[in-house]
Amino acid sequence: MSIFEESIKELQKNNVLVVLSHCGSEWQKTFVAQLAEGLPAVDFADPVVRDQAVNYTTTFVQALPKPAVLYNLQLAAQLVPILAKEDVPKGSYLAITDQGYYLEEPLAEAQVPWVELPLKLDGAKPFVPGVVPQSSKRDLLAAIVQGELFAQCAQSGADRKQFYASYCKDILQRKIMEQTTVSDDIKFYRFLGVAASLTGTVVNYSNLAGGVGITAPTAKQWLQFLVGAGVVYLVQPLTDVPGKRLMKAPKLYFRDVGLAAYLLQINDPLALTQSFYLKNLFDNYVVNVIREGYLQKGEVPKLSFYQDSNYKKISLIVEAEGKLYPVLITKEEFSVRKTLKAFELLAGYGAEHGAELDAGCIIGMGKEPELLEQGLYYLPAECL
Repeated sequence: MSIFEESIKELQKNNVLVVLSHCGSEWQKTFVAQLAEGLPAVDFADPVVRDQAVNYTTTFVQALPKPAVLYNLQLAAQLVPILAKEDVPKGSYLAITDQGYYLEEPLAEAQVPWVELPLKLDGAKPFVPGVVPQSSKRDLLAAIVQGELFAQCAQSGADRKQFYASYCKDILQRKIMEQTTVSDDIKFYRFLGVAASLTGTVVNYSNLAGGVGITAPTAKQWLQFLVGAGVVYLVQPLTDVPGKRLMKAPKLYFRDVGLAAYLLQINDPLALTQSFYLKNLFDNYVVNVIREGYLQKGEVPKLSFYQDSNYKKISLIVEAEGKLYPVLITKEEFSVRKTLKAFELLAGYGAEHGAELDAGCIIGMGKEPELLEQGLYYLPAECL
């Protein structure tokens, strides 16, 4: 049994309700099917079931089989506090969701564990600067264009364009139109495309809205719908650090960089090398790989970034086990001195928050892994 599977079993031992969030990778589908095998299933997408749950809550909950798998719990989010506090054996309910927007608040209030499933389980270990993964180098450009979701079904002879076209249709119809307040699928598809053009960058809701013809508040809500569907995630800035005019908006990342490439009509490595969006997609790819390594361990990593008006920036800050690992992600030439100076900004923050500033890393394209200076490593993204 993997560390990830053990972490879920441990959560079930200590909680009546555990929620798993997935975005539709082949591994996730198989994993959920294995967990649910042999258990009674209750699906709130069924209007009859949902009507009973909403209008006859007490009798509905009492009649639920235990243990049971609950699908689409977000459609009956008002049940969360009742299920979580029910006087039944631990591990009675395992809920599966692919749109967590309406669950975030009730799950937090009821202190229900919410596990984001990794895209795959391949034994990847959490990122630590200076530790080079024991694997062969990847074809980086091909990996970015292909994407992890498509890679898992590519051997079946699937066509990449058809795969992502079908995936976008699923996002629009089942995860957005059926489960949220969005009513214009054409506008939302355009919104997906604009979001892809901004991946790896700090979110500007006015720019995001302007490209679609909606208001900034609507753009913010629609982006949260995508977060809830597991299509994108946001990395928040570190703001309680001494600095001049710190960036306070989050960065946007696509969970699957191949989907972003598809939406930007980048369909092969050559097109990627010539694309204006190479930097964005490269940044997205690196952050995804680091994040997935922690998800495979059963942890949602604490990630942040730093950026100020003096052009000092730290692309990614990984906080794990009481240590801070600063990362600069760049496909360009870099200055070791300036990078170290930027990383040192975290020393005071770490001291105040009980976290030690540890080794930093520059992740680029090409070259070999190298110790640049004491406490600063270089690692090519091909080795991640």
